Amino acid sequence: MTQERRTTESAVPESAAQQRIALLVLGMHRSGTSVLSGVLSRLDCVMPATPIGAEPENPKGFYESRLVARLNDAILSSSDSAWTDWTAFSKDWYEGRGYERYLPKAVSLIETEFGGGSPIVLKDPRICRLVPFWLAALDRAGYAVRIVLTHRSSEEVRQSLSRRNNIDPAYGRLLWLRHVLDAEYDSRGLSRTFVGYDRLLSDWRREISRVTEGIDPAPFQEMAETGKEIDDFVAPALRHFRSSPMRPEGWFGLAEDILDRWAKTGEDPADHAVLDDIREALDTATPAFDPLIRHVAGAPTEVREKADRHGAAIEELEQETASLRKEIANRSEKLLAAEHKLRVRHHELALLAKRQIEIAEDLSEAEAACHDAKERVSEMAEVEARASEMAEAEARASAMAEMRRRMACLGVKYTGLKIIWLWKHQRTLRRSNIFDAEHYLEQNPDVRSLGMNPARHYLLYGCAEGRDPGPDFSTLGYYRHNPDVLALGMNAALHYIRYGRSEDRSF
Repeated sequence: MTQERRTTESAVPESAAQQRIALLVLGMHRSGTSVLSGVLSRLDCVMPATPIGAEPENPKGFYESRLVARLNDAILSSSDSAWTDWTAFSKDWYEGRGYERYLPKAVSLIETEFGGGSPIVLKDPRICRLVPFWLAALDRAGYAVRIVLTHRSSEEVRQSLSRRNNIDPAYGRLLWLRHVLDAEYDSRGLSRTFVGYDRLLSDWRREISRVTEGIDPAPFQEMAETGKEIDDFVAPALRHFRSSPMRPEGWFGLAEDILDRWAKTGEDPADHAVLDDIREALDTATPAFDPLIRHVAGAPTEVREKADRHGAAIEELEQETASLRKEIANRSEKLLAAEHKLRVRHHELALLAKRQIEIAEDLSEAEAACHDAKERVSEMAEVEARASEMAEAEARASAMAEMRRRMACLGVKYTGLKIIWLWKHQRTLRRSNIFDAEHYLEQNPDVRSLGMNPARHYLLYGCAEGRDPGPDFSTLGYYRHNPDVLALGMNAALHYIRYGRSEDRSF
């Protein structure tokens, strides 16, 4: 069965009012899916039984299933992918054993997480990459699907990803494009609504009315009573990033324009061709640019992706171990019940004893597997720590390179100074308490060997090369704490003497 065919089979008929309803929330990470799901949870929608707990980046909660997120990580990992992968998810996976293996697990999760309730809210940004899979799972579980796609500007998303996950902003924007294009394409033709993050924060009642239009109003009849609670929940103060009024160019700008317009005025089928062209161009560019992009993104990103994949495998192993322990417990209960009958059924004693030995062996194997899993978790923790150190080192190196590049321009600005002007600033520098000529020569033996005046050397070259005028002043530190001085192209020491000291600037 092809991926396209599965999408068609999972389409929701318009006459599905009497079916159980599933609101499938699709959106890139950091796009407002948690806010939307949080509002729906306060309107008596059925939420997952094992939600991911609140974290500093989402202090009011994620409103998504921890087990569903783990399953999605395992699915992506089974195709050598991860949520941080900008390339398309393999269509061949749907034709292999992975699809048949994970689909029953997804159906079971839907039942255990939502208990057959309606309407349910199924949300995990990873589903943007796996829409056909979850449409099939919801269909098999007996749910009619309503798609809700949240939209937030790529600029705000990439800023948020950079702070939360240390993802390069350019790469973050590429991830945004892949998620929104795949989610839109794979949900096309279904009953769906586009919700803008800005519009949700400014008027959630209007947006929720659009999302729930046509659904049995019973779950939403308490909207007036819970309105104040939701007003407090939808707090604009939680928004940490705002996009520039300037649109990004190329694919990103075209996609944002279309999604913005759909969130305001509704979907226009005439725009499908444009989105298809962008998606096709993105897929076409993948073989040529993926190696380069992965190289530019850096080794830490690759290590994190591998850590995510191994982490998903470990979590799946832990789930299987837990399931095995549960099975062992069930068998132990049966064994206790059978022991009472053994008193009058001696001929069954040998069989039950043998069974008990088998169960003990199973328990031993399970404990060994659990031990191995813990060791793998420890190993992955070390890998993540090394990746974090590498990322921090790379960030520091990048910042220093940029600072030195800018400072290199400063030296040029002094080469044309008149002698009297240069003499004046040499005098100013020598009279200050931050310049130490002997210290400068000791730290820079090349200047001593040239026989050049140390104050003159610092003004013409030393500052641009990041050298310090004395032991009590750091040129690079002053520029790092005062980027406006670097942007103006002023000598760090002279600026501090003339302005910085009185302004209490740091270095």
